[in-house]
Amino acid sequence: MDRQALQLMLRSGRVLCFDVARVSEAVRLEIEPGREPPLLFQEPMLNDAIFFKEVVLDDIEDNPPEVSTRVYFPYMSEDADLGGESILAEPDQLVRAIDRTGERRVRRQLNPHDQRILEILRELPTFDPFLLLSRRSLIEAERPVSPLYFDIDEQEWMNIRRPVMAKIGRLVGRATLELAEASGQDAILAAERGSAAVLEAIWKGTASIGVRSLIAGFKLPPERTTELLFAWKGINYYEFQYQQAEAKFANFLAWLSDPDEALPRNAAMLPTAVLARLGNLRAVAQTGSARNLASVRLILKRYNLAFDALVDQDNPTLFQQFLDRAPSAFVDMGMAVGLMSHSANAWDLRTQSGRRRLGANDLEPLLDFIVTLNGRAQAPGHR
Repeated sequence: MDRQALQLMLRSGRVLCFDVARVSEAVRLEIEPGREPPLLFQEPMLNDAIFFKEVVLDDIEDNPPEVSTRVYFPYMSEDADLGGESILAEPDQLVRAIDRTGERRVRRQLNPHDQRILEILRELPTFDPFLLLSRRSLIEAERPVSPLYFDIDEQEWMNIRRPVMAKIGRLVGRATLELAEASGQDAILAAERGSAAVLEAIWKGTASIGVRSLIAGFKLPPERTTELLFAWKGINYYEFQYQQAEAKFANFLAWLSDPDEALPRNAAMLPTAVLARLGNLRAVAQTGSARNLASVRLILKRYNLAFDALVDQDNPTLFQQFLDRAPSAFVDMGMAVGLMSHSANAWDLRTQSGRRRLGANDLEPLLDFIVTLNGRAQAPGHR
């Protein structure tokens, strides 16, 4: 990733870029002298690093990009976009990188806490604060870390909870009512109590008896309860995020799809070969972005068809199938939404939502960044 691309990544959002170094500096500043700051990692170098999600599979047509998690160690912490060393977020590779600095004297492996944080960062499709906060109990299993790393306040957390849990609540309410009626209890009272308890457990990610019964009711293994619930909640969250950003995504794609809008303002003065290169780059960027947006819409279409068939038609088959595949759908959807978010944010940052026409020297790095993020799918007519 060159300097301009790195700048765009650092400034276009938190979803695919977790600047741990910046947060760690803020944590150190707010702690009283002499007290140990509640940093994310115990290994000092990791607290001064930046984590990225990176597309690693190119030339794909129908499938979402495969993504790796990388760690970037800036040469100069105060100016991260001047360059640094980037490696995969694997414990062995990180230990070797730390060894080369001479900062490690005793341990030859990361401690369990740091290994757990790395595993969480690798397994999440994005670094969205909502997802990190959802994993807070695991992150703080051995010691607390500063809330600054989660970057989300209580009010925002509750504002997100309402739409995410509203949909889940429809299904839980129906399921608990049926269970209450079957057991001969006071149906309404039992359903209200049961629904509230199950919803609270789902929000906290707790595999309670009620939650396990809900999963078992779909003939899915109870031991997968935590995994399936986290993915289901995550899909609802990304649906909410997609709905919030849908207009912005549409405007971004409309700009990419218009050869006149997405070409430089100084086009009349450019050689034909340069215009052809920019035109091809625009087409590839448009194809990759459109593919990722289409993957989000397809997952949501399947989810909502399955949900409606269960709630409105009392047909659980499609929802059972969807829930069984929810962990992979969650990862695919999260990455696609994250890629679109960073692309659209970079476009907004550079073009002021398309109102500012860029010269060739500014347009090409932006298009390159979008292509790099979304995968280098071959554009129609450019095979």
